[in-house]
Amino acid sequence: MLAINTILIAEDIEDDRLMLMTLLKGHGYQTVGAENGQDAMDKLAKQKFDLIISDILMPEMDGYRFRSEERRVGKECRS
Repeated sequence: MLAINTILIAEDIEDDRLMLMTLLKGHGYQTVGAENGQDAMDKLAKQKFDLIISDILMPEMDGYRFRSEERRVGKECRS
């Protein structure tokens, strides 16, 4: 079983993002919030995460494009 400690939450609606972060912190997880996919990519460049929770409809970079970019960059890093 994988140990999940640090979670990145990409959600453009601040209240939803804060609610989810608060809920997960209450269960002992470390959380980092991102306002959109681009913000999440910037945070991924600086820190490793055990789990990513992403909204789909976000400004600047939506969840689908974020996941595609994250996979592309991840493959480049592992090569």
